[in-house]
Amino acid sequence: MIVTHGFPPESTAGTERMAEVTVKELIQRGFDVALFTARSGQKTDITALPPEKVFCVPKKKKAALWQDFDGRQRRRFQQALRKFRPETVYFHHTLYLSFDLPLIAKQFGTRVVFMTHDFWLVCPRSTLLSKDGSLTTLIDRRRCANCLALHDHPAAQGNQLIRQITRPWLARLLLRRRDRVEKQLYRAIDCFISPSQTVARVISRRGVPANKMHVIPYGLPPLPSTKTTSSMIRFGFIGTLVPHKGANWLIEAFSKLDATLVTLTLWGPLEKPGELSTLRDQPNIRYAGQFSIGHTADIYSQIDCLIVPSRWPENQPLVILQAWQTGTPVITGNLGGMAELVTDGQNGLLYRWLDSTDLLNKLRLFIHDQQLRAKLRQGAQTTKVLSPQEHLDRIVPLLTELQ
Repeated sequence: MIVTHGFPPESTAGTERMAEVTVKELIQRGFDVALFTARSGQKTDITALPPEKVFCVPKKKKAALWQDFDGRQRRRFQQALRKFRPETVYFHHTLYLSFDLPLIAKQFGTRVVFMTHDFWLVCPRSTLLSKDGSLTTLIDRRRCANCLALHDHPAAQGNQLIRQITRPWLARLLLRRRDRVEKQLYRAIDCFISPSQTVARVISRRGVPANKMHVIPYGLPPLPSTKTTSSMIRFGFIGTLVPHKGANWLIEAFSKLDATLVTLTLWGPLEKPGELSTLRDQPNIRYAGQFSIGHTADIYSQIDCLIVPSRWPENQPLVILQAWQTGTPVITGNLGGMAELVTDGQNGLLYRWLDSTDLLNKLRLFIHDQQLRAKLRQGAQTTKVLSPQEHLDRIVPLLTELQ
């Protein structure tokens, strides 16, 4: 049984897409697979599995610390386990689900495997970023309580004095419960998988035994794409347009370049209408809207370089792997899983994280050095990306041979 917080076609971010890749490849190998997921709509649009193998719970409108534990979801999960009776439960995420579902799976006597797509197990915001945008790599629950002020909790409503008193207190109380369950998860889960060393290190420091953590890169289906030509140098951003992805920060830096030489196109879902307010009066920068998975290759055919300006230490961005598949160099920060993927000067360029001056220097270097561009394209084309089959070759033994 695969457990994830969302699944295509309703949700198409990296975690959800990797869950879909896993489901399809396991079925191809003859495994009997079921899915437990959260959804806003009906499950009838999930075509990867027959309806009787899909178990859904209503998706919460947003994730909140005080909603991390959900009795109704636990009961629905128990019902799904009794009906399907899996030998292994493979968790991809429990955001929007009850945080303690792996404990329930273990109580049923199943093998339990958890793929750590981000920092969710240790950080309720998943990114290690505070609300003010600052990054922490050492978990300090006093800072977490202030970051996770429970503005929407019923007990934190009322006059300002009540809000000031109750919000941090409630957050600390709920974090203590979350920490207790987190430690139980590390004992109960048989195996953890991380696509990057970055996430593996952070979670291991919280108490995961070394023999339980395995670093296995993602695997993606082929993405054939032929580059179109242009007199301009075309940069692209692909991803959800939210603050921690850094799109606005990128636009601000990009606006300082010569508009007669370059273009920037942004693709992806826009969470808030005002998120791209910095686009006004910049004719060489355009928001192209959301896109379907089937048009991914077309997008990469239209760009000469992908920019990944994330403000958090991402795990293993699928957009970078897709860049390698399409021979597209990448410019990104020297942080987290992005820096693990990009070899500076070989298949892309690394700038100092959140240093807009250094980002501009790297952009100008790419624009004005034709030989470097050719070298980076060649490096991108020759960078190895695992196939779904190669990825599952490494995953399946962990799903089936645990004692």
